[in-house]
Amino acid sequence: MMLGVPDHPRRLIEACLDLHALYPDRKLRDWAHMLGFRCHFSPKSRRYSTTLGALRQVRADYRTQQQRRSLCLPDLAEESETTTLTLAHRGGAVTMDRLLTVQEVAEALGTGVHFGERPLPSITTARVRAWRTECLTRTGEPTVVKAYQILRAILNTAVDDELIRRNPCRIKGADQYDVPERPVLTVAEVFAVADSIAPRYRLLVLLAAITGLRFGELASLRRRDVDTENAALMVRRSQAEMQTGALFDKAPKSDAGVRPVAFPTELLPDVKRHLDAFAGRGRDGHVFFGPQGGRLRRSNFRDDWINARKGARRQASRSPQPAHQPQAGLGSEGP
Repeated sequence: MMLGVPDHPRRLIEACLDLHALYPDRKLRDWAHMLGFRCHFSPKSRRYSTTLGALRQVRADYRTQQQRRSLCLPDLAEESETTTLTLAHRGGAVTMDRLLTVQEVAEALGTGVHFGERPLPSITTARVRAWRTECLTRTGEPTVVKAYQILRAILNTAVDDELIRRNPCRIKGADQYDVPERPVLTVAEVFAVADSIAPRYRLLVLLAAITGLRFGELASLRRRDVDTENAALMVRRSQAEMQTGALFDKAPKSDAGVRPVAFPTELLPDVKRHLDAFAGRGRDGHVFFGPQGGRLRRSNFRDDWINARKGARRQASRSPQPAHQPQAGLGSEGP
């Protein structure tokens, strides 16, 4: 008689005692107090016990099956190919046996990197590593890093939903990309570029170098944003360009993005000269325009910027340079 033993363990112990005669090699009677396991049930012993991973997988399979039935989806046994993940080129698809958010789909398709269609359990760390290595041979590292981050995020959701045991995206450093520091122009080089560039862009170069404003913030400046009395600019918006080429002004990400930015009074003559000669009419007229009088774009500014840099180098090679120069905040790659 077993006193104080709950009903379910008691029946398991009785089963061990009853089955001992049929399977004497298992020594079920000797291990009846451990419910028939010849050790604690949690160690990773596949011969006499089970593994915690196997127990978690059984629980995950059960919960997945219950969730699919609640959503009126077919059983996995009837539709074994539903648990697939596809990362495809633009215009392809991203699918799992659950609904992904629109943002996940848009971001995954935006990478243009193809992973292929395969069942979720077959996506191993080795396959992810091979996919990443192959992508690096034909795609830039920043794009591969972004695609890896998206794949890892989607598979993290699969882990949370207990569709897979663990995330196969386990490559150290694969989600990071060290951007090399841009070379910085000296003050003398900034003014040399400003003297070499087209007159309509001279003020753009000087303001970018001295105030540190971004290209989009400068391109979206209006006349009413320029305070010539106090030598300041009011940043209220930033110009952005869509993949279709359309330009639009967007608000800063936070309230701190709307801010006044002062510039040296020594630039006032350049500012007034530019407003009189190149800025649009009215208080809402743009301060900077493209070469043909349209909206300023990075594409139509880049050629002038490159030519001005080359001209500044030629000018610098003809004149001696001081040994030490302070540096301005304008990268050699452009504002």
